[in-house]
Amino acid sequence: MRKFILPSALILFVSPFFLAGCTSENLPPQTNAEVDSQHSIQISAPEIDAAEPAVAAAPDGGVFVVWLEHGANKTADVFLQKFDAEGKPAGEKSQVNPNAGEAAAWRGDPPTINVGADGAIYIGWTKRVKTETASGTDFYVSVSRDGGKTFQSTAKVNDDNAPASHGMHSLTIDKSGKIYAAWLDERNIKKPAHAQNETSNNFAFVKALHTPSPKQADEEAEPNSEVFFAVSTDGGKSFSPNKKLSSEVCPCCKTAVLAATDGKIYVAWRQVVGDNFRHIAVASSSNGGEQFSAPVIISDDRWQIMGCPVSGASLISGKDNNVRVAWFSAGAAGAPGIYQTYSTDGGKTFAPRVLVSEGFSPISPQFVVGESNVSHIAWTNGEKQVFFAETATPETVGKAVPHVGSASYFAAANSKGKLFAVYVKTDAKSAVRLAQIKQ
Repeated sequence: MRKFILPSALILFVSPFFLAGCTSENLPPQTNAEVDSQHSIQISAPEIDAAEPAVAAAPDGGVFVVWLEHGANKTADVFLQKFDAEGKPAGEKSQVNPNAGEAAAWRGDPPTINVGADGAIYIGWTKRVKTETASGTDFYVSVSRDGGKTFQSTAKVNDDNAPASHGMHSLTIDKSGKIYAAWLDERNIKKPAHAQNETSNNFAFVKALHTPSPKQADEEAEPNSEVFFAVSTDGGKSFSPNKKLSSEVCPCCKTAVLAATDGKIYVAWRQVVGDNFRHIAVASSSNGGEQFSAPVIISDDRWQIMGCPVSGASLISGKDNNVRVAWFSAGAAGAPGIYQTYSTDGGKTFAPRVLVSEGFSPISPQFVVGESNVSHIAWTNGEKQVFFAETATPETVGKAVPHVGSASYFAAANSKGKLFAVYVKTDAKSAVRLAQIKQ
């Protein structure tokens, strides 16, 4: 198990330069602008309990949306639907998982979707696994090369066979078509006796500003996990032997993986350090995932909680080859909120963090890749509004404007300069909606 120094004595790997232009004193105000719902449509059927959406840009300026539809007895299916540049359905939805009802997901671990340079669509999803004595999930990647009409291959990513949790997954594709996957893995984790035969999505977690009592923590807390990595060099038909990157990982904060513009591979997760301090860690590879650097704690946030906040990091790189990280923290080192930082040396050191938005954020923030090196950060606040702020450089963040309200979960994409958001709105049933965002 890789050891990390306690945060109180942690020597941070931080660059000596200073981030200017956006501090907690001069943050752009979050406006009271009217939430835009003019272009919002419900994409799931009214009678279906639908949730866990993800979205990716399509080559023609539209988007591909993937989501889950939940049925009786914990059954679920993953569906994909294409929408054109105006947000209108283009074709019929298609089922991703080969066998009906076998999929599994929850708010903290939705499917993932990427579109390759050749137009191939890659979807990561989890399958329920259950025996008489244990249960868990397996991590699969399905590939479509006909625009999402059918899926030509589905490959299992984790290479173990005993039922265990394999989730909180992330996926990315590099320019050559190699597929890189990261996920949290419990194959080596001994779960408490009361949890031995529970479904894998019964993770214990806490609100970001609340810490359970020691008794609650002892009885309910999910044991720490491990982060694993694999790569496919044959278009998703098979994956490499799994590689463990770290132990003592926060058990329900989603991973992130990035194929950077300079060819480096980055993986991010929330590391449990010392006495339940939970900080974002990043490891990098310069040889396609063959070997990884030792994980680097990007910021000593001093966030000590006896539970999992269900909030991971987001990664992005630009034409300058910097890698940037966005995440939520409610630690003692500063105000609770969304932060970002960046590295100019391949992830060896990171600049001091910058506060993007102060306040509670119940969902992982997301970088939304744009054109001409202009991107956005998207996040939600405690009132379930989805905010977008332009961030052309690591030092600057534009005015934060709410665009979608009542979102219990969201994901976003930029397709040829147009911003789209998919989100979950819950009334009698949870429904997936698609909104085209006015900028």
